[in-house]
Amino acid sequence: MYSAFAAMRFVSGMSHAGMFIMSFGLSMEYTGLKWRVFCGCLIETPFAIGGLVVGFLAWAGVRDWRTLQLLCSTPFILLLGYQWLIPESPRWLLAKSKFNALEADVEKTASVNGKPYPATVMKRLRALSTELEAGDGQEDSGEATTTTTSAGKATVLDLFRPLPIGLRTLNMFYNWFVATMCYYGLTAMAAELSGDIFLDYTLLIAIEIPAHFFCIYMLDRWGRKPILSFSLILSGVSCIIAGLVSSISWLQARNKLYVHLVRNSIHRFSSIVDACSDRQVRRDRLLHDRVRLHRRAVPHRDQEHGSGI
Repeated sequence: MYSAFAAMRFVSGMSHAGMFIMSFGLSMEYTGLKWRVFCGCLIETPFAIGGLVVGFLAWAGVRDWRTLQLLCSTPFILLLGYQWLIPESPRWLLAKSKFNALEADVEKTASVNGKPYPATVMKRLRALSTELEAGDGQEDSGEATTTTTSAGKATVLDLFRPLPIGLRTLNMFYNWFVATMCYYGLTAMAAELSGDIFLDYTLLIAIEIPAHFFCIYMLDRWGRKPILSFSLILSGVSCIIAGLVSSISWLQARNKLYVHLVRNSIHRFSSIVDACSDRQVRRDRLLHDRVRLHRRAVPHRDQEHGSGI
């Protein structure tokens, strides 16, 4: 019986991590530049609210672990309908040149938002993508190597090449390792704060929410790197002091706030610092430059067809 439980918990843990990563990725790809920081930070708040629900249920008297787990797992049934309720990412469709699906998705989005369908923009994107893919094919055929990997067929190895991208990736790996170790370590110390593990756990989860709104307010004002560096230094110094003065319980709770600032900042920073290969960067720059030049040539069309979707 325990073996089956352990196996299911293992699968549940893997699914949870993958589900959150996909939710974060989709939210970033759905959102325009203006609201990307807001949505990227706010997506962490339901995560904290879910932890608060667990704490409130246990604190209210649901102490049997089987009943508590059943109550917390039942809402996941609603996720079965996401396959039909959640649309595909338009950016992913564009990257994979799935223009028929992209046009249908953009047309539906325009209809919901009460905006005209940008037929001219979609036709231009299709033409530019075809031209860029043809250019990639000519470039690949002229190379001495046998590598046929294009920007649309990126692999995990692209996280480590060229060298500057590889160094940034390793840097982010180390940041995630340290932040996650401190985050769950401080959460596991809940029982040592006031003696009531249910109250302490709930308070340690609730203190994460102010970190989300701090990042929403400050990331666009200070920048990603200053906020991440500030949070790392602040949380590191506080954790060292708390280790030396372990009798001050509120210091441990404050450390949780600082460490969550680090996690929130790493989410924003690592999602952009090494997200694509060198060839993808060149393709994106070329596409951006050509679209920008076209807008200068015919600005009235972009205002007419492409605004606000």
